Amino acid sequence: MGRVTIIGLGRVGRCLGISLRRTALDLEVIGHDRDYRRAREATRLGAVDRSDWNLPETLEGTELLVVAVPTGEIAQVFRDIAPHLEPGTVVTDVASTKVNVMALAHEILPGGVSFIGGHPIIGGSYRDPGEADASLLAGATYCLVVPPTADPGAVRQVTSLVEAAGAVPYFIDPHEHDSYAAAVAHLPALLAIALMDTVATQRTWPDLQSVAGDAFASVSLPAAGDPTLTLDSCAANRDAILGWIEQYQERLRALAAQVGSGEGLEDTVVRACRDRGQWVDAREAGRADAKRGSAPLVELPTSSALTEQTIFGTLMRRLRRWRD
Repeated sequence: MGRVTIIGLGRVGRCLGISLRRTALDLEVIGHDRDYRRAREATRLGAVDRSDWNLPETLEGTELLVVAVPTGEIAQVFRDIAPHLEPGTVVTDVASTKVNVMALAHEILPGGVSFIGGHPIIGGSYRDPGEADASLLAGATYCLVVPPTADPGAVRQVTSLVEAAGAVPYFIDPHEHDSYAAAVAHLPALLAIALMDTVATQRTWPDLQSVAGDAFASVSLPAAGDPTLTLDSCAANRDAILGWIEQYQERLRALAAQVGSGEGLEDTVVRACRDRGQWVDAREAGRADAKRGSAPLVELPTSSALTEQTIFGTLMRRLRRWRD
């Protein structure tokens, strides 16, 4: 992993570059972005050793390429880079949907090039898309989607990249990933948008703003994210998102009935409070372990495991748990 190239120097690309350059590894980080202002800012922040405007020149000598552009731009970027990729190059991405990206990589990227899907789950502020800090990746879950035919060396390279950035690799099937992302990333954004649309379209909105506090600010926060990312996610992950919206609507109708009758409401409220508390505690404990260097070792998937994952997905993992 002597030279890492990052195409797309937005928030995620910069976070990754800053994290890699703060390690003790002997590597060069090259950046490319069509927006020269973003490229210049990435250089100023120390996210890249240098940025190059010329894409073919940027790709020369690249061993590991990270495509860090919005989901809707990935197909065109793949077409732009395909003629210039040398055999043996390893390519990964950071998009929040994986089924469509894996299909595009298989369709567009040339033979001899390995593609490993990636998606870092990073925190930070929705209001500041320019925010970039190595701490955002420290202890973060980093989803990796590995094709059954992937070269083991390519898997090791991407895994090493993730660990060097301070994140924790999490191997997952692409369909599972997209369903999970729809539930805990895309659905919250749409709920925030629905909330804002509900209250901000009322004639009383100017008065409502005066009494809106922290609860409203927290719940509506995802609506402040980049609209392009939300639209891209809806287009790429439509079926999974619609499935989770249906489940949420059912829960909301049940909650409305409980509010109306008073029956079962206390149990629902207490259970939600408990479940969220347990999730927060587990999340913080995992991040603390990773920062201390005591996170569990990651076992790389074998070829047979990858084939099993692709064909049977969760079913086989459940069978293994039951058998053990």
